Amino acid sequence: MNAGLALNTLLLRIARLLIVLFAVAAWTGTARAQDSNIAQAQSSKIETIAAEIDSLAKSVDAIASDDAKLVEMRIKAEQAERDLLTASLAFQPRLSEIGTRLDQLGAPPAEGQPAEPDVVTAERNRLLGEKAELNALIGKAESATIAANTLVGQINDLRRDLFARALYTRTPLSLESLSEAGHAFGEEIGRFNR
Repeated sequence: MNAGLALNTLLLRIARLLIVLFAVAAWTGTARAQDSNIAQAQSSKIETIAAEIDSLAKSVDAIASDDAKLVEMRIKAEQAERDLLTASLAFQPRLSEIGTRLDQLGAPPAEGQPAEPDVVTAERNRLLGEKAELNALIGKAESATIAANTLVGQINDLRRDLFARALYTRTPLSLESLSEAGHAFGEEIGRFNR
């Protein structure tokens, strides 16, 4: 009877252990799938924003003489910069998790030392691959941010030139315009003296 009870207890413990292991495996798989979905969603978002910035940059010359449209384009480019920053920041928690896990795994064994288990090597390689993928996406976002920033600078230059041209546009002088200016000046002096 004692052996039967010990066997039942052992089987119960093994069953509990298997349930815990399956739960952890399922949770890890779900977390990896979520991380993959985040990377895919942000990658798509970065690509879309980069394409929008390219489109804006190609069309800036067509509206170079329209200040209102340049203002609209600048607002779009600045919003794209903010969206790219947000997309890049979405990767930071996962990169921190990967860094922590790689620190826990430690460095691979040096040459001549006993090999580590295949599971550890596979986990390290998977994490390094994911880290490289995320860093590549962050690099794309940074490149697109630089392009957006360059576009904003170009728009500022165009607007400055438009303003300077408008400011220094010569107005033809005539007796009539001089008379109007003198009359307006007299009215202003009168208001000032009150």
